[in-house]
Amino acid sequence: MSVNNSAFETRELALIGQICAGEAENFECLIQPHIGMLRSMVARMVFNTFDVEDVMQQTLLKAYTNLHTFRFASTFRTWLISIAVNEVRQYRRQRFSMQPPSYLEEASLQVLDHSDTPSRAMERKESARLIHSTLEKLPPKYRIVIELLALRGLSTAETADQLKVSINCVKSRYFRARRRIALLLTRSNKLKLQSN
Repeated sequence: MSVNNSAFETRELALIGQICAGEAENFECLIQPHIGMLRSMVARMVFNTFDVEDVMQQTLLKAYTNLHTFRFASTFRTWLISIAVNEVRQYRRQRFSMQPPSYLEEASLQVLDHSDTPSRAMERKESARLIHSTLEKLPPKYRIVIELLALRGLSTAETADQLKVSINCVKSRYFRARRRIALLLTRSNKLKLQSN
């Protein structure tokens, strides 16, 4: 068994040398024995199939572009796993940052509690109006991402599919849209305070 493992690792080392020397077509042979294990591991750590494939693609891209940094201090499989784990961590950080802001969650519900006092109902109505007018000030490419993700509840992958753009593009636009909304609301609050 150890002889087989040794022969397998020797073959991997040869493939790594060939790929680093410019024979990129050998990369598929190098990763093929590890793909099933890697996909199973990622699938246990992320939330849906679209994201599994996204993390897998990023992992393999990082492995390919950084193969020249592999120092043989560990097995190639261990190195691949460490890249995948880092990609999953990044995915989780991005997913956490994609949660809709609380003021958008409230607006998306658009439900008035019948037990509200008239003044509370008026406050909610004013908040909804402010959010609506703020969204209207966003460029269309940012506004549509907010509407699909935060107000309609689509996933990042579903939004990307609807808009025919990449998932990373959706994430980038959503982040920028949130930043603009926060800036616009801050300005609006300052103007309101000055007028009072």
